[in-house]
Amino acid sequence: MTQPRHLLLITLCATAVRVVYFFQFQDNPFFGHVPRSWDQGVYYEGGLSFARGDLLAVAPVLDTHFSPVYQYFLGILFLLFGSKLEVAWVAQFLLGILSTLLVYSIACKFSSRTAGLISALLFTFYAPNWLYEGSLYRASLIVFLELAAVRLLLAAGDRPSRFLLMSSALVLGLFMQIRSNNLLIFPVALYYLWLRINAPGKYKWLAGYVLVVVMVCAPALFWVKEVRGQWGLYDKSGPENLLLSNTLDHSVRTYEHNETYREVLKSVPFEAGPIFEYILKSFLDHPLEFLILYLKKTYYYFNNFEIPVTLNFYLFQEFSPMLGWGIPFVIIGAMGIAGGLLMWKRKGWTLLHSFFLAAFLIFLPFLVLSRYRLYSIPFLCMFSGYFLVVAREWLREKNWKAITSSLLCVLGLGLLFKTNPLPEGKIRIDDLANMGAAYLNNDQTEDDSLSFRYYRRASELSQSLKSPLQQPQKIRRLFHDYHLFQAKKFIESNEGKKGLNFLERALGYDYSVSRTHYIYANELLKMGILEGALREALEALSLKAGSKDAHLLLGTIYSKLSYTPYWMVFHWEQALGQLKGSSHKTLSKTLIQVRSQLGLSEPEKSIAKSGEKNQIIALLSPSLLPLANITYDVDNRSPQEILRYTSMLYQRLLLFPDTRKADIHHQLGMLFWKKENRYSAAVHHLEKARELGRQSPNLAELKKLLVGRLSFDDLK
Repeated sequence: MTQPRHLLLITLCATAVRVVYFFQFQDNPFFGHVPRSWDQGVYYEGGLSFARGDLLAVAPVLDTHFSPVYQYFLGILFLLFGSKLEVAWVAQFLLGILSTLLVYSIACKFSSRTAGLISALLFTFYAPNWLYEGSLYRASLIVFLELAAVRLLLAAGDRPSRFLLMSSALVLGLFMQIRSNNLLIFPVALYYLWLRINAPGKYKWLAGYVLVVVMVCAPALFWVKEVRGQWGLYDKSGPENLLLSNTLDHSVRTYEHNETYREVLKSVPFEAGPIFEYILKSFLDHPLEFLILYLKKTYYYFNNFEIPVTLNFYLFQEFSPMLGWGIPFVIIGAMGIAGGLLMWKRKGWTLLHSFFLAAFLIFLPFLVLSRYRLYSIPFLCMFSGYFLVVAREWLREKNWKAITSSLLCVLGLGLLFKTNPLPEGKIRIDDLANMGAAYLNNDQTEDDSLSFRYYRRASELSQSLKSPLQQPQKIRRLFHDYHLFQAKKFIESNEGKKGLNFLERALGYDYSVSRTHYIYANELLKMGILEGALREALEALSLKAGSKDAHLLLGTIYSKLSYTPYWMVFHWEQALGQLKGSSHKTLSKTLIQVRSQLGLSEPEKSIAKSGEKNQIIALLSPSLLPLANITYDVDNRSPQEILRYTSMLYQRLLLFPDTRKADIHHQLGMLFWKKENRYSAAVHHLEKARELGRQSPNLAELKKLLVGRLSFDDLK
């Protein structure tokens, strides 16, 4: 088959698989939704900012801890074609097609057209390529720039010219900037050109090449200084991931923060220098453990299992069955390693080997994930194509010894690379949670039931796992978030009573969320249920000490109650120090008036000297004296009295946080349980009491009651 026919066949195949995947992908909630809390959110918002005129392409509010290259790529697309996500998907699918053609071109250079065709087809049908081309991650652009850099280096090495060298330097500079790890490629490229260029003025050529690379990279360095206020690498998250990935008890295939990592953060400054120093010391102290850690990383890097971070390859197959039709990594990996060794034996060390090794080593110190492995795939495909062409030659020559040894090598590697999923299986609790959240936040009300379905699957998966792998708190938080989302919808549509029902349900699943109590208190205040609003606002403050919003709300609630106006002053004073601008001025004037009416001194005069109490606190303390001896006998109290009593318990915790905390939490827990049947609130406070040393023999019984009451079977 001629080269034009090869190119036509490759283009048609690469296009066809992506067209089919594109239409299947539309059923996936991530087709039209980008989670703001993920890296994708930073890229998307940064791209939108550029399209709207921000030349720095900074994502508003979100942390700019990534290189800006991908944001500019998206920004240019959004500026030219609109900001719909389909624009990004189509552009990245086109990049995937171009990358496939580059694989063909490079493979032909090192072997034959047949090897190029096989390599390109293997790359075409490696399904994770399609998955990440349909996501707002940098992977597809990085792979394209990587392959373009290789092809231009080959061309510049064969026949150096100003155009080829400048083009190569430009693409290499972009490739290096898009991820800080890629800087490792620069000495590889420079050494290759030093070996290949034999023209007069060799060193001038190389000096010019370096100059262009530096000029291309410089703008991003200035961007870092302008946006972050200091010089540094393009990606700011590198030290964090490096530290996490080099703790000796790191599980290799997860972002979960382990115990060692949390302990190290207490003593090691979150900066590159101290982190490198810690890792080096840890290596010198525990060389064997480090060796085992890196052997595990290598094993999982070449394992057939596609390790997820946020997007799960296997869960996406439920929407896009075509993902299951692709060529698995085990085939490309086993033949690729064998082919790479065979090419090395026959042709010596090549540029392909250097780029493959760099793509591997760049991420080995970090997390070994499916998305990061994509950068090795083109080279493994090219090595695989070379292997199959050579194997065909052996068959023609009837070289049975070579065929047998190569097959044994591939089969051995295949067995070594066999699928080894995570302890949870191929699909994690987090993956189901992410899918549920995507349905919940995609602005399609009719999809809420689908969100619940995935949360329920997450719960069922959790229950099916061994106890250490279960995540009951995470499951409860999922259902809390679901019901809070529903509550907000009813509140926004002025259906407050329905909203309250969902808020109560949300708190039933997870009582520890301060913001939910705050929203609950606000709604109760709107309805004139002041005592209930007071207690919920106090709970919100107890869960998030010093909360400005909670203090402001409490001040407002107390302003409507007929007793202890000093509490109003207390809370508004606490909030005042956190306000700025007009809000600060308005509240300050109000406080001056209120203080004058109450006969209080000016705020600055009431602030105590060392060892003395604030004037307001001194006035409030007597109201809590009845709680000096906390009693558990509340049988004769009315519901209204109990409500007021619980508020006073919270007030005591607020004013005297170091006295009898365990007893107060125990009392609150018993009141919520025995008097109000609020089991989630009861468990929360009784567990707090236990943490402080006060045991509750009924806690286990109460937890069973809670599980029974919050059965998922009765939820709709």
